Amino acid sequence: MLSLPGALQKPTFQPKWRRPTSAKMIKAWPPTGAAGDHVVTEGGFAKVAKKAVRNNVWDVIIFNFQTEVPREVNWYLHHAVGCWMSKDKMNFCFDGARTADGKLGRVYLPPKDWMPPSYFKRGSGFGGQVDQHADSAVRLLERLAVRMPGIYHHGTQLPARAYRTVADLIKRRDVGLKIDPSRGLYEAEYVADEKRIYVGSAVMLSRPMSYGVIANEATHVFNHYRSNTTNAYHEEVASSMADSIALACMSEEATLARLREGGLMDKLYFAGWVWVNHLSWRRNVTLEDFNSFYDHPITGERRNPKNDFLEYHKLMGYILKIRQYVYNEWDPYA
Repeated sequence: MLSLPGALQKPTFQPKWRRPTSAKMIKAWPPTGAAGDHVVTEGGFAKVAKKAVRNNVWDVIIFNFQTEVPREVNWYLHHAVGCWMSKDKMNFCFDGARTADGKLGRVYLPPKDWMPPSYFKRGSGFGGQVDQHADSAVRLLERLAVRMPGIYHHGTQLPARAYRTVADLIKRRDVGLKIDPSRGLYEAEYVADEKRIYVGSAVMLSRPMSYGVIANEATHVFNHYRSNTTNAYHEEVASSMADSIALACMSEEATLARLREGGLMDKLYFAGWVWVNHLSWRRNVTLEDFNSFYDHPITGERRNPKNDFLEYHKLMGYILKIRQYVYNEWDPYA
């Protein structure tokens, strides 16, 4: 029989809670298969979700308590985590949480590859959530179609209309989109055999980085559907150009934030800043168009975006990752 630790202190308010039925009661505490725990000392689930690299806080809640009913969540927060305080006089917060044995309250992190069962409507695994993300990706691509230049790099082609083409493929569900929390927050991959884009977090119109992520994968989708036989390295360079320019098109502030990070992010997103501020009159661009020196907006140093791009790909290890897939004539510095 399940035994929960209970709370060290009684609630300071009248909580809106409900004990789950025996059939719905969790089978174990802590939950089995957790990737780790998080000591809760203040606030709510947003910080825990961030630590778990989850965009949807309900993923963490469902993993811990196997419910999406707020009143049942409140019951678990008191009896399993030790919460007793509130900020709104209705729901528990983590402030001061301690279990009856005097230990600090804890909640648990889902494994990277875990998704809530699809019957939970609030979790990322729900079909409606996936449809919502796909619809957001379509709207995002339609915005890019009127702002982006055509991008060409050796055999890889991404005319401006390509974004609308990919949007139509997603609309018709010829190309799928799936949230995969095992990937990093802004990591994504188009798997051609499955005709599906995997993204590490929700695609959101209000999140500038989403534009770069989707523009990157749209490069691979478009060239796959056009059956463009291209060098894998060159396709990666073109997709990174799309990523860099898309972010700068949608938010110079977000681009400057990436440049302030230095390192790889600086090398990747400097070209986007250059296009917006110096080359936006060009409706089609190649990597060679970036082969000039420009003043860096943060450091003031003179930098060559083409060289930065090549250095970025070298440091990212693309050469090692895709060596087995590329053609013999591949020259990464061509």
